[in-house]
Amino acid sequence: APGWCNPDVDLKSLAQHRKQHRRTLDGRLCAAAFVQDQQVYTDCTSAANPSGEVGRPWCYVEPQVASSGVSWGNCAPSVDYTALREQVAQEAPGREASARALVARLAHAEQVVWDTVDRLKKRCS
Repeated sequence: APGWCNPDVDLKSLAQHRKQHRRTLDGRLCAAAFVQDQQVYTDCTSAANPSGEVGRPWCYVEPQVASSGVSWGNCAPSVDYTALREQVAQEAPGREASARALVARLAHAEQVVWDTVDRLKKRCS
């Protein structure tokens, strides 16, 4: 029998091995697997959405995040976490050095302020 004949069984097994956690444009979590027009999907699809529109990636949302009866939404772009990790690994050392330099400048500025407060206290006493 085709997979869509008994979607509950097939969807449960598909949902256990979610490849990525996609979200809708409004931030709701996409369902790990869903059926639309007798076709099983495990990711956002550009097939006709429940409103009949074609071409924009969309998904059904996890039941616990469906709000006010709206059970689907257009998908936000997917994130390439491997590329993002590589970018962070390359940029982090330089940003750490910049942050340390800023902390040192702030510490110096704080000391100047406290020295000024001490001088004012001595003059006003």
